[in-house]
Amino acid sequence: MKSGVPTLFYKNKTTTAPVPISRFSAYYVAIENAEVAIPQDYKVVVGNASAKSEAGTEPLAGIQWFCEGGPSSEKDINGFPFKTCNTCLQTTHLFHDCHWTATSKPANRCPLGMKRMPQLRFSIRFDLCKALPDGWEGTAPLELACGPAYCTHGDFINGWLLEVAGNMLLANSTREFAGVDGPAGKYNAGSVCSAKNATDADPENGTSDYATSKQILQKLTGLQV
Repeated sequence: MKSGVPTLFYKNKTTTAPVPISRFSAYYVAIENAEVAIPQDYKVVVGNASAKSEAGTEPLAGIQWFCEGGPSSEKDINGFPFKTCNTCLQTTHLFHDCHWTATSKPANRCPLGMKRMPQLRFSIRFDLCKALPDGWEGTAPLELACGPAYCTHGDFINGWLLEVAGNMLLANSTREFAGVDGPAGKYNAGSVCSAKNATDADPENGTSDYATSKQILQKLTGLQV
């Protein structure tokens, strides 16, 4: 599985820097309702990277920004919490649960004749304790690489082996843990991939610099970011 979301940045009087991710979890939900496995090489995007307000968001994408553990507060003008979070800032993304073969951006409800597949949900927690120790009240000093919280989006490229994707359908209990085995080994055998052997597939393109990333996005989309 390959997945990605836009980088979240915090801004203070002297710098703009990425907010550390405390935890990035991917859940496959409603497996008990799935009829088919996630198709091989399936690609999908949820959310609208060009959205500048709530009117531009996708209402069925299940995207939220909120404070884990409170406080529960209204949103600021950019869609982030109006007050400092007690613990982590969290965002969730809900992906599609059916396969639409004509496009990489399916409908959230299965068209007539299509079958349901396991639904992917992202849960991402950001640690603001060190980044913004004094907190905030009012407009949050936060910005995504694409702009306000409304442009939140996530992408998913299915990399599950065929056998594993099929075995996932058997892990359909909502109460008990079930490991998913595959031809590469048991579910708890560990990963063959690690930071030690990971390489950048396209080292000549892209950047980790905030200002440069905004210039690239503006050039690609023609929009002010």
